[in-house]
Amino acid sequence: MWFVQFTLGYLIVLQYCDGERFTFCKSNNKDFDNCLKRSMQEAIKLLKDDIPEYNLTNLKVVRPSKVTIQAGVGAVQLIQNYKNVEITGYLDAVVKEAHFDTNQEIFNFTVTIPQYIQKADYWLDGNVLAMPVVGSGPSVLQLDNLEMKHILQLEKYTKSDKTYYKIKSYDLHMSITKAHLRFDNMFGNKMLSDNLNTVLNENWETLFNDTKSSIEEAVIAVLKPYIQTFFNEVPTEELF
Repeated sequence: MWFVQFTLGYLIVLQYCDGERFTFCKSNNKDFDNCLKRSMQEAIKLLKDDIPEYNLTNLKVVRPSKVTIQAGVGAVQLIQNYKNVEITGYLDAVVKEAHFDTNQEIFNFTVTIPQYIQKADYWLDGNVLAMPVVGSGPSVLQLDNLEMKHILQLEKYTKSDKTYYKIKSYDLHMSITKAHLRFDNMFGNKMLSDNLNTVLNENWETLFNDTKSSIEEAVIAVLKPYIQTFFNEVPTEELF
């Protein structure tokens, strides 16, 4: 039932595009934080299309190759595997805040997605709320008001006489106001599948909280290499 959310880490691209020209926020700007916030919001609009100059794919539909979520620590003793994943909602994302500490080299930003929808083929095996769960088939997950707080510790490295950023550590904290889940073909029986879906939706908060740390780790595993690819292309003096 949970997923890897290919989240707004893309938007660490701190710029907006004027024609074919990218403009970055500079740390000596008196309104630096607001500049970051505005430029990231503009980046969302731009990412309706691919931006090959920075190896950025569009956000219309995000397609991670596969997703694996490990069992939770309480009610959700369930291994979740997803393939053929399609995620929508990123183009409606709102950047709430952004800040880069030039001394500590810590970049943090918060974004919200009003309606995050993942469609995928699932394979589940384990127990949820003490009930055995086994099945495979199509699934749909919708998260309402998904909020993601990203904290990236950066460090500099040198390449070809230029300085670039490397992500030293990445923390992510997520929250939602509601989850809607649908797993078809559970147990290979429609009636049992419908009954289990009802139970899962009634207990969405317990399910989310129990697997949240695993979800966050899975998200980071997808975002970190993508963001690092961008950092590898843009020297630090151009970024901030």
